[in-house]
Amino acid sequence: MNLSVPMLELQQTLAQSAAGAAGMAGLPPLQAAPHEVASFEQMMQRGVLAPPEPHGSRAGSLASQLVLSEDEALQTVSNDALYMLNNANQMTFNEIAASSMQMQIETTSLQVDMSMKISVVESSKGALETLMKNQ
Repeated sequence: MNLSVPMLELQQTLAQSAAGAAGMAGLPPLQAAPHEVASFEQMMQRGVLAPPEPHGSRAGSLASQLVLSEDEALQTVSNDALYMLNNANQMTFNEIAASSMQMQIETTSLQVDMSMKISVVESSKGALETLMKNQ
């Protein structure tokens, strides 16, 4: 068997560490300091109440909240339009006019809200692109 010198040294070192570990089996276990034990016990009693959130998860939840709020607003306008279409036969002219104005206000408000959010997203995108170009 032809082993190089570093390989022999490695084998000797491993054999010595194994022999040292076997010799330590008869030693008493190490004792931790009392204040460290108390600190550890306190941490274990408190425990972790919630799983850790990955970095950036708040941004994801904010984006999902925005999408859900927009979806809810669109659903409200759609429900109002369907209600008006299904119940127009039973409504008086004044009720139809009031419902129509309410739908126009809701639709306009939704469009303005969506336009504002899109402009914020586009300006943020432009700022990030400029930042990336400058680096």
